[in-house]
Amino acid sequence: MKTYSMNELMELTKLTARTVRNYTALGLIPKPRFAGAVTRYPRETLGKLVAIRTWQRNQKLKMPALQRTLREDDQDWDAWADDVDPVPVEAVPIAQPTPVVTAGAGLEFGEKWVQVPLIPGLMLMMRDGATEMTASVAREIQKRYRAG
Repeated sequence: MKTYSMNELMELTKLTARTVRNYTALGLIPKPRFAGAVTRYPRETLGKLVAIRTWQRNQKLKMPALQRTLREDDQDWDAWADDVDPVPVEAVPIAQPTPVVTAGAGLEFGEKWVQVPLIPGLMLMMRDGATEMTASVAREIQKRYRAG
């Protein structure tokens, strides 16, 4: 799980450290485990900060409305974080591929494939060494159906 320093949060969100600490004090974002200068914030915090900044700028939401929205909305905070810090597709090599269709349908036995997790119980299969265009499509699909 990727984490962020205060400086990284400030750079990615264009918010000040004071604002981030204020949002923590108000309960808008989770309080991190304090570790002095090496305190790290989870990706959820980055997503919430991006959402808050967007809602304040675009919808002019004030603090009470922000607090309500953050409590009530079931947001995909990773998707919000992806807007400022995309995470590359994490492909897991498969040692012994199991073809889903017959070899006559274009699969050759012994080919190497990678699994791209989408949601629990659902994987996208991509041929190892696929073109950048194929990998880009896989990233888009994974971004839309990000594994929880």
